[in-house]
Amino acid sequence: METFSSRGGLNILNENVLLVGENSRFMGTLSERICSKGVAVSFAQTGSEALAIVQRDDIDVVVINFNDLGANGIRILDSMKQTKTFAEFITLTSPSSIQWSIEGMKRGAFADLLIPFDLEDLLTKLREAGAKKKFKSGRRKRSIRKRLEDLMVSATLAESGDFNGAKQILKEVKEPIFAPEKEE
Repeated sequence: METFSSRGGLNILNENVLLVGENSRFMGTLSERICSKGVAVSFAQTGSEALAIVQRDDIDVVVINFNDLGANGIRILDSMKQTKTFAEFITLTSPSSIQWSIEGMKRGAFADLLIPFDLEDLLTKLREAGAKKKFKSGRRKRSIRKRLEDLMVSATLAESGDFNGAKQILKEVKEPIFAPEKEE
């Protein structure tokens, strides 16, 4: 149940990926193959290890092996979603565990791949999921920046005596600046 991190060469996809699964042989091989393509990969065998990594590192994509985690994979997905991470999730399933694939997609997984899968298909999904994560987190940063700018304008108006103008801008800034945004 050890967590390790492999950082292989140049990160071509520029994604930080977390692999979660109990089958250390399969996940280790997958990690090596992804690292050989220049992707930064961390590996966790349990939900608690995975949560610790997501909370500590800026993970772009979490790949959960539902094939060997089953219902635990769903619990891991749910608990990570509750951390308000912007990470996207890709699930791995076999035809015999297709019910977990369906459940994962219902709960917001970006994509599902059936085992066995082509490595290039996984790399494509990692690239797409990483781009979506970066878009979501960038939009959040812009949103905070815009609200801060509005607050500064409001303060400037209030200092100059335009209290009605300041009040109007404050009405438009409805949410607290650091409140978590709702997922769309």
